[in-house]
Amino acid sequence: MHEFNFNQKPTVKICGREYEFDPTNNDLLQGVVENYPKILHIAADLQQLLRDLKTGKADYLSVFEKNQDLLLTCKAFIIGCLGEKEYNEIFSQRRPNNVEHVELCTFLYRAMMQDRENMLMEYLGDENDSVEAANHA
Repeated sequence: MHEFNFNQKPTVKICGREYEFDPTNNDLLQGVVENYPKILHIAADLQQLLRDLKTGKADYLSVFEKNQDLLLTCKAFIIGCLGEKEYNEIFSQRRPNNVEHVELCTFLYRAMMQDRENMLMEYLGDENDSVEAANHA
């Protein structure tokens, strides 16, 4: 008898709970490519608006709108990485907060980049190993 089983998916631990975190998931990759750069750009814009608010060059409405934009972009990124049910579970007892959203996005981004690097190393091997093998041949 032949049997096939999928490999267990990698996970990340958030607030004590483990969540599937597959760096080969297309939604996750799309979030990293599209949403993470947007998050960085919107966060920088928000910081500038907050500085401008102190000098009277910006108003509270523009800060509120940029904050909402940041929250929604972070939410889309987190949902792409983990799933909507998982997002709702993580933030169910928390008020909307852009700092926590950005922190989680940064954690997920770093975890994804590390997992991708580890996966490439597993498949491609260390280039130093290849050089050493070639020198011994």
